[in-house]
Amino acid sequence: MAINNFIAIGESIFYGYFFYSLSNYRWAKKIILFLTVISILSSFASLAFVYSNPRFLYFNLILLALSLSIVSLIYLYSKFNMDENGVYLLSESGFWVAFGVALFFSGVSVVFSLHDLSLRYDLRLFGIRLHNIVPQILSVLLYLSISTAIILCKKKARISL
Repeated sequence: MAINNFIAIGESIFYGYFFYSLSNYRWAKKIILFLTVISILSSFASLAFVYSNPRFLYFNLILLALSLSIVSLIYLYSKFNMDENGVYLLSESGFWVAFGVALFFSGVSVVFSLHDLSLRYDLRLFGIRLHNIVPQILSVLLYLSISTAIILCKKKARISL
């Protein structure tokens, strides 16, 4: 269980830095920094209580997922709001990462929020418990969007050479 908290800290730092460095607005950077710090502090607090109360882990994962969803949506909002002539968002790698992060973490936050209900009523999809299969399916979408971003970065690097 402690490994989940270390992964949450790593995700918070990675995605927080990624969206912070890509954002152009000062207000967006402040919100991203604030939510990243809250996520990291929450993960450290969860690490301290992980063995005494396992429910705290799910609370932390929900908080992390919501904050990363908000961070990616703030980035997307700032990109949509920017008045750049001729910018096509589907060709930007940051858009694809933000899209994947928003989709994955918003879905995961809903599933983890319903964890107790899912266990009580034994909710399953394709014979697998709901709280296990939904993150797996959403992981595929997250990695596809990250792969798309990497391909776009490679294309831009090749064009600029």
